Amino acid sequence: DRLAVDAITDNNRDIWVMPSKGGAAVQVTRDEGHDMAPSWSPDSRRLAFYGSRGTGQNAELFVVDADGGIPKQITHSGGLGKWHPQWSPNGRWIAFIKGTRLHRVPASGGAEEQLTTAPTGYYRWSADGSRIYFRRIAAEDGSGGDDLWVFTLADGKERRVTRFSGRPGSLEPYGLAVGKTHLYFTWSSDLGDIWVMDVATNTGGGQD
Repeated sequence: DRLAVDAITDNNRDIWVMPSKGGAAVQVTRDEGHDMAPSWSPDSRRLAFYGSRGTGQNAELFVVDADGGIPKQITHSGGLGKWHPQWSPNGRWIAFIKGTRLHRVPASGGAEEQLTTAPTGYYRWSADGSRIYFRRIAAEDGSGGDDLWVFTLADGKERRVTRFSGRPGSLEPYGLAVGKTHLYFTWSSDLGDIWVMDVATNTGGGQD
């Protein structure tokens, strides 16, 4: 088993792979831009990541062999960056966030497809690849945030799966996991206590 990470060396952020039990890390990408957020393909042979590929350029998506090689650019639309790539379970698609909407692109490259209309934060594929669960972020008017939603690829519809309105605390932006029967997420609550203490008084008439 191996881990893929991004790390800064010589003022550049690149993709590295290392054994999960510890050991030497191997540099996978080498570029003057910044390569970030590697995501393993289902067969663990390839990595998807986003990279700027040059100072001042917007991030595009790339795929590279996990053992190294020349990365293949799979998005070419420019404009808004493409963030947080995740492979579909069958390895055919790579989902990503563009602006505040969820998109996907064929893993081999091709036309991008917008999936969600709701402002979308962190997300996860279902195990069978038929759905994508996501944290909806607040819209420009402040509405609609702090709930989990699901996008179903078969009908292209989005629906809310939680209703946290009125509950103290907030849904954390990361930490979403999808099991066979349950969703797992992190929730933040600020807790505090009120204390009472006696204040000593000076009865000796002097001053400290």
